[in-house]
Amino acid sequence: MLEILIMMAVVRAFYHTAKNKKLNGYVWGTIGAFSFYIPVLIMGLGIFPMLVQNGTISIHSYGQAVFTGVLLNAISGIIGCLTAWSILKRQKVAEEINDEILDSINENTNREISI
Repeated sequence: MLEILIMMAVVRAFYHTAKNKKLNGYVWGTIGAFSFYIPVLIMGLGIFPMLVQNGTISIHSYGQAVFTGVLLNAISGIIGCLTAWSILKRQKVAEEINDEILDSINENTNREISI
């Protein structure tokens, strides 16, 4: 349940950030959902059971197992979101720089043609 609530907050944050930057909010929201949920699935279905089975994490009760699993899932999902967020923001900055360069090239080309 905690993972679902976090994922909903992540989707909303990605969506509103995109809308504020006049980008496609649905695409950013989808990327946010996948960037959270894929690491959660990998941790919950693959890594965490292996850690318990190998004895790396010792679990003494069912409640402790659930708490540890949910905590590791949430942390891995948040790390995935922060990674996707930084990539998307860097990509947007790169697009803005590219647009500025193209605009300056077009201005210089237009000046040369008009002379």
